[in-house]
Amino acid sequence: MADIAACIAYLRSSTFLGKTNNSVDQNKIIVSGGSAGGWLALFLGSGIGFEACSLTPPEPPLAVVPLYPITDICAPFFNTKQSPVSYFGRMIEHSEVTEYMNPSAPATSESALESTRSKCYPYMVQEAIEAKLLLEGTGIPPEAFSIASAIASGEAKLPPMFIVHGT
Repeated sequence: MADIAACIAYLRSSTFLGKTNNSVDQNKIIVSGGSAGGWLALFLGSGIGFEACSLTPPEPPLAVVPLYPITDICAPFFNTKQSPVSYFGRMIEHSEVTEYMNPSAPATSESALESTRSKCYPYMVQEAIEAKLLLEGTGIPPEAFSIASAIASGEAKLPPMFIVHGT
């Protein structure tokens, strides 16, 4: 959450304006992302989750374009074990992903399809451990990051958005 707040702050900074030779209209920032990135874009647009992390919600972007975003880690999909995950075709043993489950492991922003790290997402779904992986030890409840319930309750005030989703 601190990273996405820092990102939007940088895009609105005089430093960024200078680096772009004043060619960016900082009042017309639109954010987008796919899957988890779409979830982060929704956080920026709605302000949900920041206070739970002891952060001030940034001013929202002009618009948000989330692509097949996560919207609620409290949903049954993320909390019901799947044996095996339908699209993976077999059970993933913990030993296959152990090295990536260590919070002290090297950070990375991507993994090749042939990498053993690419098994982490299906393993997370198989074992229904997303909230645990993201929040264990923080004291923050998963509900603090539920875009869906924040919209339903009226808590979230959203900018214009175009959501791409599927089944």
